[in-house]
Amino acid sequence: MGGAIFAMPNIITKNVTWVPRGIRGHGSAYQPFGPNVPNGNVNAGTLPVQVPMGETLPSTDAEGNPENLILAFVCVTNTADGNEVFFPGQTGTINVGSGDVTFTNIFVPQGYGGQPGDGGVSIDAFDVNAGAFADDPYFVNVITDASLNNEANLQGWVPSTSPEDVQSFNSIHGVPFEQWLMVVGNDTINQEDLFIPTGGYGVCFAFFKTPVGNGGGTRPNISGLYEAIYVWVSQGVKVDGGGPTGNGPVPPWNPYVLEMIAALALAQSAGRLNAKLQGQVLQTAARQVLLSAEHIASGLNSQAATHSQLKEEFSN
Repeated sequence: MGGAIFAMPNIITKNVTWVPRGIRGHGSAYQPFGPNVPNGNVNAGTLPVQVPMGETLPSTDAEGNPENLILAFVCVTNTADGNEVFFPGQTGTINVGSGDVTFTNIFVPQGYGGQPGDGGVSIDAFDVNAGAFADDPYFVNVITDASLNNEANLQGWVPSTSPEDVQSFNSIHGVPFEQWLMVVGNDTINQEDLFIPTGGYGVCFAFFKTPVGNGGGTRPNISGLYEAIYVWVSQGVKVDGGGPTGNGPVPPWNPYVLEMIAALALAQSAGRLNAKLQGQVLQTAARQVLLSAEHIASGLNSQAATHSQLKEEFSN
């Protein structure tokens, strides 16, 4: 009697072109070209990934004119840890499980939005969890000019007749923002903000992804009594420095706000204490309110200074 035969996972590579849709959210932004290429079988385990820098491919546009395609990023789907993205010049590894893994090379037409004088920047949102560009109609706010919000979100275009600050949402359909990628252009990125200078140009994508280890499996049950609520947090939040979480960013002054609330609660409860202790408790509460307010003001001033510096650099 023969032994069981286990199929090994396949590695598949395919090339697609990002289609400048003009109207976002009306279906796939992919235009496949060339066949899907099976690269053979691999064993489950760690597989190295290396994305070349500046890779281009010759192609033709919809009218048959020759054009070059620029490799924007690579999306790897169905790894043991979920989907991953890798950018030009990046090296890393993926964990191969029991299923086939697909490497999708996403290219951008070199002549679209990536030339000086184009008058604006093309933007789009990529959902790493789904392995596709998102159809959510809104994913950014144009902080400097709210009248551009519809054009930016629905058409994926931000004109650069004046400097603009395009700020990504914290999340789309529950998937948190991860980062911006400037494929080509002369723009500036700072966390969730994309700064476009006057006359700016480019193609930029906002990536959304649930960090590995968040949302998978079941929520822990504590002593069989109740279901615990959990969410991923960044290291900065763990040390009260603020930062991103699965429920949106936490500003660095949040712990001091909680301290101030505790101080106000303490002052409210002072009336229930012995008259001899009420004065001391109120003084302690007042000191805590002052300390918390000092820390909150310091955090606000620090962020204000950072934004002022970025605005100054951005407008120069």
